[in-house]
Amino acid sequence: MPEFDLTTIGESLIRLSAPPDTLIESVTRFDVDVVGSESNFARALAMLGRKTAWCSRLPENPLGKSVANSLGSAGVDVSLIEWSASGRIGICYDEIENRSSSTRLFDRANSCATKMRVDGINWSRVLSTRLLHLTGITPALSSSCREVIDEAVLRAKSLGVPISFDVNYHAELWPVLDARSVLSLLVAEVEFLFIKQRDAEIVFEVFGSPEQQLHQLSKLTNAKRILLTRNDGTIAWNGGSFGDDAVQRKSNIDSINVHDTLFANVIDAWLKLDE
Repeated sequence: MPEFDLTTIGESLIRLSAPPDTLIESVTRFDVDVVGSESNFARALAMLGRKTAWCSRLPENPLGKSVANSLGSAGVDVSLIEWSASGRIGICYDEIENRSSSTRLFDRANSCATKMRVDGINWSRVLSTRLLHLTGITPALSSSCREVIDEAVLRAKSLGVPISFDVNYHAELWPVLDARSVLSLLVAEVEFLFIKQRDAEIVFEVFGSPEQQLHQLSKLTNAKRILLTRNDGTIAWNGGSFGDDAVQRKSNIDSINVHDTLFANVIDAWLKLDE
């Protein structure tokens, strides 16, 4: 019996948000939160009652402990964190325009998470899970992080652990040609693929109607399910059929992280079917 419903590997950052309609250059106070695509996902599922764990590397200082405490208080298992005696944590700054849109500035270079290594991961526990969730952010952080994700996929496949993957392309982290080369290999190995319409166009040069895009994406992956998110909603590919994906929204999940919340609800529904 797996220890977890879902495990994930990635970086979390301290988010400093300016008050609504306030520019960072004139702000006098920030709201403080913890963000990160992978940890958002684990937190959202934990708040739906799932047993989740987040694996990363953090500095053993008050900022690092604040990240672990924030996720732990939301129900995420943080015992897979590798603690570092030195180093820093990444910061992101938000100018919030409305509940679904914000401008972000990142200061994440050379964070502790960028120094994750294959031999620093507790693989037996990370892979004691019903589902391993990965994103296209982590391999973009550093060459060692790319090795960690490659190893995670290799080990998961050898053990029959299914993988969900969120492409989540960030242009500030790596050039699109590098992303296309790496992510093309990764998406071929996953069971669930989550992708924004913008990323399908930029990273994989997949164009056309949503149905045409999903059909082209299905040729790049063995995923049994692909979820394509657009500005006006989502559409799913279910191994041969299309459908608008009606996902029940949960009021107790941070609505700013809509992207990760949506995908977490999809995985929660799959976990229920598999029980």
